[in-house]
Amino acid sequence: MKLARFQDRVYARTKMLLVWEPSWETFRPVEKVVWNPVNNQVEEYYGAYIHDIFDVQYGFGSEAIHDMCVEFTDEALPHMKAADEIDTIQEFWRWCGTQLAWNGDRPMAAHPCCVDPSRKAFLDRYALRARTFKRAPRSLKATRKVSIH
Repeated sequence: MKLARFQDRVYARTKMLLVWEPSWETFRPVEKVVWNPVNNQVEEYYGAYIHDIFDVQYGFGSEAIHDMCVEFTDEALPHMKAADEIDTIQEFWRWCGTQLAWNGDRPMAAHPCCVDPSRKAFLDRYALRARTFKRAPRSLKATRKVSIH
């Protein structure tokens, strides 16, 4: 059983990633943990598990996953206090096995709802503009005309 604590939340890694939901008093499945550039915070992305709000298995996706989460909660509840503390988001994403994309100078898992999760939301959030390789201006060229007289 692999439990970890990150930002006051307890996560478990089994066949899928689970997060402890205190209001539901059970672990819930999570597709991945992502950085949301709009809110500038790390949050859980539930994806297909919360697709239909009127579904009987809302938050779990299916009855089999719900039963698995209830059984896992019964096993993991006594071990939650001993969960390993993870300090940085990079370590946490490595622990989760999340595939990361490079944004600027750091790898991160961007929220899928971003228009362009690889660059645009990151640049907009920090008021940056994309830098590209360009030709040097003509006034800065290293060659000079040499006249012979």
